[in-house]
Amino acid sequence: MISESSRDYRRAVVKLRIRYGFGSWPNERADLLLGDVIYPVCGPIFAHEHHDATAKCLPELPLLHVEWIEPGWAVWEEVLGRARIRQGWFASRPG
Repeated sequence: MISESSRDYRRAVVKLRIRYGFGSWPNERADLLLGDVIYPVCGPIFAHEHHDATAKCLPELPLLHVEWIEPGWAVWEEVLGRARIRQGWFASRPG
């Protein structure tokens, strides 16, 4: 089974599943494949204007937020500027 969705995977015979997250899922063994480092950054003007800012000031500062969207093939098609990426075999349970 190959799917972009993690719904109902326990109903299928799955020997390996690759997913993004902390790896603390109940009744599952998790092995880290790739590390991810996320840290705050800012531009030079913002840094100059807020040079005295500390972690306590974060709630008062204008911050950017990321709304996580699971990347799928449509995202890659858009990035590569291709109308359709050849996907190979794909199967998923409806629902």
